This record gives sequence, structure tokens and C-alpha cells, in this order.
Amino acid sequence: MFQIELKLLRCMMAVVAEGSVTRAAERLHLSQPTISGQIRELERQLGFSLFHRTTRRLETSAEGQRLVPFVQAILLDVDRLALEIGKMQSTSASRFRLGASVFSLQFEERTELLEAFAAAMPELQYSIDNRLQSAQVQDLLAGRLDAAIILGVAAALDFAAQYTGALKTGVIANEIVYPDSLERVVLGWRPIQLLLPAVSALAGYAKIPR
Repeated sequence: MFQIELKLLRCMMAVVAEGSVTRAAERLHLSQPTISGQIRELERQLGFSLFHRTTRRLETSAEGQRLVPFVQAILLDVDRLALEIGKMQSTSASRFRLGASVFSLQFEERTELLEAFAAAMPELQYSIDNRLQSAQVQDLLAGRLDAAIILGVAAALDFAAQYTGALKTGVIANEIVYPDSLERVVLGWRPIQLLLPAVSALAGYAKIPR
């Protein structure tokens, strides 16, 4: 398969534009021997000459002139690709993936916290994930979320092993525990009230132990 290095094509176009190896070298911030060597290597790979020397400048050969629009298109596409990749990398680097449990929607502190976060970091793009807490814990463990506002009690990882596997559609996992392996900051404490059937072993407790 025929392949040419982009640096050789850029060198060719610089010589075409300047009509001089010396000026092309200045344009690309390279030495004159480097430019001459790259042109010779490109001509060797192509099998024909790209330039003819006259008394005043380098003239592009007929074969070189036929290649110019194709090379221009290639280099333009490469530059566009580099620009788009740069935008994507910049966006990815500045995007903060935040989860907020659906169970936290009723708390005023959540709104205050998110508004304060946005005010403190105006340059940061972020999205809020409002799914079930068990799904968000999975994403935290997998690195798909940077942080999350969750409710519940930290538990040993073996107790919360359900979070390491994929949940089946329609299955609700334990929503009031999360792995204690997660780095966390406690923002506040609230009592949790549970509705239990009278036959439950927990129904006899006024305060359910952890």
C-alpha cells in the first residue's frame, strides 16, 4: 500500500508556495538541507520529479502541478481533523459528570449545592445524571461519573457486591447503601423512615440498627 508521510507533503507545498528551498525552510522553521532531503525522498517515493530549477526559482513540474490540489485537500482535512480533536479533548477535559440521586430531588440543599458549584466553576461544563442511586454507584465505580450526590449508609464492599455487576432491566438494587470504598464527603445527616410490614423482623425496632 502506497503511503507518504504528511511532513513530506507539507514540505512540498511550502516549496510550491515559496518557489525556493531557502524560503520554504524559513517558513517551516527547518534547515535548507532538511527541506532538500525531504523533497528528494518524496520524489524517490513518487518516482518522478516535482520541481525544475530555473535561473530564478524552482518551478513546479507538470506532475507536481497535478498533485497540488490533492495535497492541498489532504492537508486541509488533516488540519480540520486536528482542530476537531483539539475541541473534543478540550471539552472532555472541562466536562464534569455529576450524578444526583433521584431521592435527593426533594432536598433544598441539593439545589443550593448545585447552584453554588456552578457559580464557583463557571468555566466548567457539567451534566447531571438523575437516575436511580444504584446505577449511579455503578458508574462511580466504573469511572463514568466524576462525583455524585447520594443518600444512604456506607457498607463493606462485599456487602455491596451487587454494584460491581450489571443490573438487569427492571431490577431495583438496595438503594440505601453504597460501597465504603468510594471516596466521600458527608454533607449532612437525615433520619430515614421505612414503611415495613408488621411481620418483618425489623418492625419491632423503634430505631433500626445499621
